[in-house]
Amino acid sequence: GRGDETATGNVKEGDRIASVIAGPSACSSGGHLHLEVTKDKVHLNPASFLSNKDVVWDNAPDGPFSFTGSWRWPISDPVRITQGYGMTFYASTMRYYGGSPHTGIDMINRDNLTVTAIKSGKLYRGGIACGGGTLRYVKVEHEDGYSTYYLHVNY
Repeated sequence: GRGDETATGNVKEGDRIASVIAGPSACSSGGHLHLEVTKDKVHLNPASFLSNKDVVWDNAPDGPFSFTGSWRWPISDPVRITQGYGMTFYASTMRYYGGSPHTGIDMINRDNLTVTAIKSGKLYRGGIACGGGTLRYVKVEHEDGYSTYYLHVNY
């Protein structure tokens, strides 16, 4: 939300909004979707909003966590989780984010890079300077005051 954004119109839940960049990109060492949820500009744990499902856990040394919401997932199965929300190993030990918490959940399906809207709303395309490049993202503002961000994508 701190980048240059352009509104592109309304999207419905399940509409294709982007695709995951397959390899390394600005501030990312490999292809994945970084999903964030905010309300009133405060980051919230996406696992509290995503519906329960079986995933492949690839976030060691951190462990599994629960999905307790009802929202659809932005990528199709099989979903591989590579980092959770908060003070993960990369945030606390490796200090990737300057000692700050990881602001979303990282996930990937290498066979299908399509990203879909979790809920209906107004779509924005954006980019922000990061690591000497431009980190590309899309944002959907939802009518209930929540916003979802989808980072490391092409649109």
